[in-house]
Amino acid sequence: PLRAHPGAKVALWPSRWTPESLAQRIADLGGEGSVEVARQLDAVPQNDNSLAFPESYILRALEVGNDVHVQPDWPVDQIPEGAIIIGGVDIAASEKATADESAIVVLLLFPKGSLKYGYPPGYYQILWIEAGRWATPETHRRVHDVAHRFGCVMYVEDNGVQRFLRQFPAPPTPANEEEPRRPAVVLPFQTGANKLSPTQGVASLGYDMSAGRVAIPNVGGAVDEQVGHLLGELRMFAPGEHYGDRLMALWIAREGGRKHSAYAGGSVDVMVVGGDDGAEDRDELGERSTRRAG
Repeated sequence: PLRAHPGAKVALWPSRWTPESLAQRIADLGGEGSVEVARQLDAVPQNDNSLAFPESYILRALEVGNDVHVQPDWPVDQIPEGAIIIGGVDIAASEKATADESAIVVLLLFPKGSLKYGYPPGYYQILWIEAGRWATPETHRRVHDVAHRFGCVMYVEDNGVQRFLRQFPAPPTPANEEEPRRPAVVLPFQTGANKLSPTQGVASLGYDMSAGRVAIPNVGGAVDEQVGHLLGELRMFAPGEHYGDRLMALWIAREGGRKHSAYAGGSVDVMVVGGDDGAEDRDELGERSTRRAG
């Protein structure tokens, strides 16, 4: 491989590949997360017959999410009818430079689908991704900040850090905000053998993609940097091996959504705005996403 790991900005041979020449090569091969970058720079075999997320599945999710932008926030009073917003958090055990990253993924989920928008049951759109090697206080601040910006419940992988997040006081409201922030609702998510379940495990996200239930935001194939990293994790995924941090957060968010969804028999009480008929038609919703990104 040319890089130590997918997403690295520096080559293993910096005397031959400067950061600038490496960035240009990545762009020439289709951008971070593309199949050719995985093949040529990261030495990741790409055989659709053996992949949990074949390229056809990924392209389907990109097609569904074409002309949709990532969203830095989403006011609660503007959630489309029949939808909920849910957050998933995968927390790294260490903040060392060689450690995994912590990741946060936020989804807009239509549990029962939408006749108005043409969405199938269980449809979800990726609204936001952020990731990094954060110290625990910074992870705590980010989880509460994302929960405030989207007004959503956050499902966090249940470990020592997650318990710390639940017990530690909410961060203070920023000085430039008049209204005090409400503490985030942080719920535990147990991970274990469920990761390998063929119907509810991480690989089952591929079924969602192939069925047109997943919208990965992009504009003509061009993606946000964090979305590009997620695409790379999808292409590198192998059951039983290390799971990408953004991919894990995406799975936790989807499973959290299932717990909050009538179609999955969830028992957690949340507000689902309206029913199948949306306040806007599908084109208007797409235009709204585009406007908000600007």
